[in-house]
Amino acid sequence: QKIASLNAQLKKAGVTMKALVDKVATLEASVKQYESDINEMKVALANKDIEINQLNTKVTGLDQTIAQQTETINDQIAEMNKAFLISGTFKDLRDRGILSKEGGFLGIGRKEALIEDFNDSLFAQIDITQTKIIPVNAKNVKLVTEHPSGSYELIRQDEKTVESIEIKDPEQFWKISKYAVVELVK
Repeated sequence: QKIASLNAQLKKAGVTMKALVDKVATLEASVKQYESDINEMKVALANKDIEINQLNTKVTGLDQTIAQQTETINDQIAEMNKAFLISGTFKDLRDRGILSKEGGFLGIGRKEALIEDFNDSLFAQIDITQTKIIPVNAKNVKLVTEHPSGSYELIRQDEKTVESIEIKDPEQFWKISKYAVVELVK
C-alpha cells in the first residue's frame, strides 16, 4: 500500500525518474513473489497439519491395539501359569468328591484314585510362578497326582512332622498336571 501510494504521488508530481520507477517495479514484483510464497507456505502448513492429525489418529489406534494385545498376552500368561491345589486327609478328599478307593479284594489292595469328573471350584487356584511352598503341617503327606520326584522336596519340621512341600522346579512339577492333590496323614 505504501509503494502504491508513493507511486501515485510520483505520477501526480509529473516527475519521472527512470531509476526510481525501476526500483518501485522491482519492489512490487518482490512483494508479489513474497505474497505468493507465503500463500504456498500456508497451504503446505495446512497440509502438514492434516498429515499430523492423520498420524496422531494412527498412533492412537496403534496404542489401543497394543493395549489390547498386551491385555490378551497377560491373560494368556495368567492362564498358562494357572494351577489348582487341594489338600486334606483321605476322608476329607473323599467326602469332597476328589478321591476314591478302587480295586483290591475285600478291602485288601485297594488303591486311592482321583475321581475323573471332580469339581474345579473345590481347588484353590494358584499361580505356578508365585507358589513355591505348599504348607502341610502333617505327620506325613502323599502327592496323589503325579509330579516328578526331583521337582519337589518334603521339608520336615522335625522327625514326626512334615512342615511343607517345597517346589524346587516348578516347570517340571506342573509338567504332567496342573492339578496337585495332597493327601495329609494326621
